[in-house]
Amino acid sequence: MTAPKWLAVGTTVILTVLPNPPLFLGEGSVLEQIQSLIQLLIGFFIAALAAIATFDEKSLDCLMEGTPATLKQPDPYQGRPTDNPLTRRQFLCFLYGYLSFLSFALYLAIMALQILQPSFDWLAKIALPLGPFAPVSAMDTVAAVLKLGYGFFFWQMVTVTLMGLYYLTDRLNRERSGDPE
Repeated sequence: MTAPKWLAVGTTVILTVLPNPPLFLGEGSVLEQIQSLIQLLIGFFIAALAAIATFDEKSLDCLMEGTPATLKQPDPYQGRPTDNPLTRRQFLCFLYGYLSFLSFALYLAIMALQILQPSFDWLAKIALPLGPFAPVSAMDTVAAVLKLGYGFFFWQMVTVTLMGLYYLTDRLNRERSGDPE
């Protein structure tokens, strides 16, 4: 997906060049606000996964409309990977399973950064020469890399969540001629 990449770059640039940039790490920081959101989303994603996996609806076991999403799996007879089309239930289980894992990983990453934050102070004292530019502190460089990396995975979670919500609210509820009654 290219949207999370560009959203992460844009967010990093905005958080870096603002005249009074918000605190990225620590109490009252951007990451603390994101962590509060992720606390809510982890439960939602796991509940959605459980509901989809156990919901007794025959239309969920049909293939997706149009060109269905596929999963590469080894052929048990020939050993080479083949593209197996996914049912609606499989697609949604993989999607919400991925979102559950991603949100949990992002939450743990924020916890690790908060625990390690006091150890980052020594980075502010190191100056990195960046060619014709003025020297930049190592802390600024590490912060920019963290903003970019964390931003990518955060925006990945947001865009995939929006895609999943769209599929659940619109695509899944459209009538199809091949659905069992």
